Amino acid sequence: MKIEQILILHLYDKKQITLQGIGTFKLDPSFSLPEHSDKKIIFPNDVITFEYDPKVTEDALLIDAIVQHTKKIKPLATSDLDSFLMAGKELLILNNPFTLNGIGSIVKTQNGDFKFVPPHFPKAKIPKPKSVTKNKPRSVLFKNHAFILSNKGKKNLIIIVVISAVSLTAWGLINLFMNKKKDKKLQEQTQKLPANHTATLKSIDTIKTLQLINTAKARDINNKYTFKIVFLETNNHEEALKKLNEITGFGHSPVMYKSGSVYKIAMPFSLPLTDTLHIKDSLDQFYSLGKGFVEIE
Repeated sequence: MKIEQILILHLYDKKQITLQGIGTFKLDPSFSLPEHSDKKIIFPNDVITFEYDPKVTEDALLIDAIVQHTKKIKPLATSDLDSFLMAGKELLILNNPFTLNGIGSIVKTQNGDFKFVPPHFPKAKIPKPKSVTKNKPRSVLFKNHAFILSNKGKKNLIIIVVISAVSLTAWGLINLFMNKKKDKKLQEQTQKLPANHTATLKSIDTIKTLQLINTAKARDINNKYTFKIVFLETNNHEEALKKLNEITGFGHSPVMYKSGSVYKIAMPFSLPLTDTLHIKDSLDQFYSLGKGFVEIE
């Protein structure tokens, strides 16, 4: 049997125990266990008192109880008790509690004295009786009401998610279709014209009219535009008119003008000079096949 168990039995039997160098524990004489109780001894919080006395000596009756329960000779019983108390005092020196299971704990105060702390046994929680619902058959009819509401909310959320996904998909398909349509139109414009198309020119009157219009544009170009992208230079007047007629047929408004003996076909712009490179690259793809250049007014 362990020393702690012997301490509990001896305290209950003799109503007090003395631990040398620590003090004396006293049990309320009115405390008693129920008869024929097989349960272990548990002392309530308010039945044990402690008197601190560092000069107290060995409890002879406690030594006899240890001898009785352990069947050891008295010197060995005394040695076991001394070892037990020495370990407890080391805990107190380190400001740790010296716990006596079933009795309580001894702690060291700021003044260096020892103080007894009774054991704390939490009160058992008594479960509250379940309230009996009147009209129980009626509650059975609505027992799944919360479940139905929960499922309804989930269904609404799923519907919203599905509608959002369908809308995003439709929007993406529309954008994809519009982009493909623009790309197709751009490719059609950039394709080379058939040979028979370039060979078929408008009538002489139409060519002369275009020539007069674009000549007038050329005279006034310095007053309206900041730069031009030139994509054809030729000494052949007929070739220049042919190119002018070809580009005009696409719905654009190029100009033809003469610089010395050279005819030039160009596209004028009244934009900032910072846009020249971007516009030149775009026109190179359609008209000059990379041979265009910029003329700044």
